[in-house]
Amino acid sequence: PQGSFDLDLEIPRILKVDADDTHIDFRGKVSLKAHDMMVAGAAGALSGTLRGEGSYSTKAGLSSARMDLDAQHLTVHGKTVTDLKGGIGFVPDKRAWIAPNFVGTCYRGRVAGNLELRQIDGSAWQYMLAAGFHRVDLQGFLAAGKGAQVAETDYGSGIMDASLCLGARLGDDSSRVGSCRVDISDMRIGEVSPLSNFLSVLQLNEP
Repeated sequence: PQGSFDLDLEIPRILKVDADDTHIDFRGKVSLKAHDMMVAGAAGALSGTLRGEGSYSTKAGLSSARMDLDAQHLTVHGKTVTDLKGGIGFVPDKRAWIAPNFVGTCYRGRVAGNLELRQIDGSAWQYMLAAGFHRVDLQGFLAAGKGAQVAETDYGSGIMDASLCLGARLGDDSSRVGSCRVDISDMRIGEVSPLSNFLSVLQLNEP
């Protein structure tokens, strides 16, 4: 991740368990300002606030953590979700970070889903993303991030409902697999394919 942020950190308790282990409880807030980061394997930017708390062992590492995300903007491949909210928890037995229910606004519609980031094979990580889009403005979605030189008439219009599943090992594009379903009502055909544009965001290929 790259970008500026403000950090407000509090350590309410430090407990010496034995000669080799100390438990440290923490809580705080991180304010991200147009923070560049990887989102489900793709370059993105995030502006918002993370509030959380947890416990760390100097012997065993992170033992528990819980965060709440309140993001004004999340942008991936030029597509933006606003007012994104959700809880994120660390599950030590699985060595995984899980966001079981995030919701946000996407081009006059709504998006909801879940994300899991799990450690595998020691140092490698993999993610699984499932999301659904409801009543998204198709023209706004397709035109986003394309620049003013592209006319709006190049894009179709309509109301889009879509679902997607996507997973991969981080840093290994060849492992990326996924599927999506797109339903469009009140559609007007444009020069740009809605399916190809949607898949380009996911870096998948049409069947």
